[in-house]
Amino acid sequence: MNTPTRLATCIGALALVLTTAMTTVDAAGADTVNVFNPSPNGRVYATLVAPDGKVYVAGEFTAIAGSARNRVARLNADGSIDNTFAPGAINGTSIRALLLQPDGKLVIGGNFTTVQGSARVAVARLNADGGLDGTFNANVTGAGSEVIALGRQSDGDIFFGGYFTTVGGFTQRYLAGVTSTGAILPAGFVIAADTGNETIFSITVQPDDKIVVGGSFTTAGGSARSNLARFNAGGSVDATFAPNPNARVYTTSLQSDGNIVVGGSFAQIGGGNRQYIARITSTGVLDPSFSANAPNAAVYASAIQPDGRIVIGGSFDYITGFSDRERSGLARYSSTGAFDPAFADLGAWSPGTSVWSISNASGNALLVGGNFSTVNNTPRSHLAKLDPAPAPTPTPVDAGYWMVAQDGGVFSFGAAPFYGSTGDIRLNQPVVGAAATRSGNGYWFVAADGGIFSFGDARFFGSTGDIALNQPVVAMIPTVSGNGYWLIARDGGVFSFGDAQFFGSTGDIALNQPIVGGAATPSGSGYWFVAADGGIFSFGDAQFFGSTGDIALNQPIVSMAATPSGNGYWFVARDGGIFNFGGAPFLGSAGNLGLSHPVVSMIASASGNGYLVVASDGAVYTFGDAAYQGGLAGTPLAQPVIAALARVVR
Repeated sequence: MNTPTRLATCIGALALVLTTAMTTVDAAGADTVNVFNPSPNGRVYATLVAPDGKVYVAGEFTAIAGSARNRVARLNADGSIDNTFAPGAINGTSIRALLLQPDGKLVIGGNFTTVQGSARVAVARLNADGGLDGTFNANVTGAGSEVIALGRQSDGDIFFGGYFTTVGGFTQRYLAGVTSTGAILPAGFVIAADTGNETIFSITVQPDDKIVVGGSFTTAGGSARSNLARFNAGGSVDATFAPNPNARVYTTSLQSDGNIVVGGSFAQIGGGNRQYIARITSTGVLDPSFSANAPNAAVYASAIQPDGRIVIGGSFDYITGFSDRERSGLARYSSTGAFDPAFADLGAWSPGTSVWSISNASGNALLVGGNFSTVNNTPRSHLAKLDPAPAPTPTPVDAGYWMVAQDGGVFSFGAAPFYGSTGDIRLNQPVVGAAATRSGNGYWFVAADGGIFSFGDARFFGSTGDIALNQPVVAMIPTVSGNGYWLIARDGGVFSFGDAQFFGSTGDIALNQPIVGGAATPSGSGYWFVAADGGIFSFGDAQFFGSTGDIALNQPIVSMAATPSGNGYWFVARDGGIFNFGGAPFLGSAGNLGLSHPVVSMIASASGNGYLVVASDGAVYTFGDAAYQGGLAGTPLAQPVIAALARVVR
């Protein structure tokens, strides 16, 4: 496998700690390859996502996104070339590192000698339009000089590492700090020469301006330090930090808790055995809480995702400890080291296949750069974007129910909390309907005049309480988002509030029987109304599945409920009779029970495989998987129950 002498790391990238014993699996789901496909014609060594979403890419290429670009380019978020950034001619073999300043200027490091016709060896700064910034010149000299890593302290001082010996006319080997104009800092940050093969591959600047450097060296700041060191903000070596890995470090990165993730070609670090990947504490001690299965070759790049998961890239082709262990160039772990077997990789491995850069993009996506031709069996040349796996749809769970009386009194059952009521308020009109919020942590009541009463996290979006209505309100339907609701009048007139859209009404139609209830579609882009004779009126994307409008009913319809998928609905009659349509299953009814009080409401279970009906005395009748969690039968009520609503936790 190919392990280059000098190798670029993505600035700000990080690595992680693996051992060969653990077999824990984090099955987080497979990320997908985005349509983003600029197809550079050469290796990519560095990627960087700007705050505005634009993407900087650097490497060995001379063309990208169908345009000529010499070693560095800026892309739009969709992968097309950004023609407002024109870096011009760069005389050299590659750009290895990128650093974007807060003012939009871009520092580049690599193997080059001139930029846009001006002498600039190994490091230069470009203006936001790609033009050379003539105010910055670090004056690096020496044959074969190359900058591989970049970093910036909070005061604007810039640090670069790689392979060089002279900066600004002074001997400064492999690591240097310069001011914002390129003048060398007066002292410190010394990596002493030993064999002549020293190189810095990684720089990470901590929030306290201490600088962690990784590479191939044996001495730092006059102290013995093998391959990993930390400098204080002023340039002296940090005496408290000495993990001393036994081989090269290619990538370092800082986690939010101060721990540092390290990747490279080592097998030991911090006094313990860790192959290619490790995590150390802020004091340089090996972190024993991080255990993971190791790759079989060096780690060159890494990134910590916003959710704490760790992605690594390198020249490996499998992960130890798994029967299905092929994992070419890419792997992901949880924050504790659990391997994610569903994560993307480069496909079939061949000599030279490697990942050298990983960057976080918006929306928990990842940019991956290197030397490859496929990602997840999708053709991608040297650069790809991975979108996160879709979040699993939470399974709604029934968590109790509420009953609401005509005076706004509330009765809670199961895990449904009490959030308030109007039972002790003198209302202008009786309560006729109620609805729960999507979170299950609140509810609304509606009175016959359209007055709204909000409790818990239910927000007030408006009412018709001060409008003279043609017919009284009989029901309310919440939107899918919970950020709005519809009020339905007896004549089918519709009043929309919040994000509830108007899809139609029967307000101008002469109905055979009054509207008594309604339900929204799962998309929130439609609704059904049901009349007392079981006539159905569908609006928006609500489909008609059938009705009882032409059937002589024993008792009028009083309520309806839709299936969770929207592929059907149920009606319940005043005597507890159930009528099912579309994909709504018939699971039983109370029509033959001879009820002492009329049914007033029904609720479908979260699964759609059950329902319960509630009578005006608070008696509850359950069918299918609907769970009985209490009722009011036999309890003296000041006013009859007029509605029931489910608490569903998603």
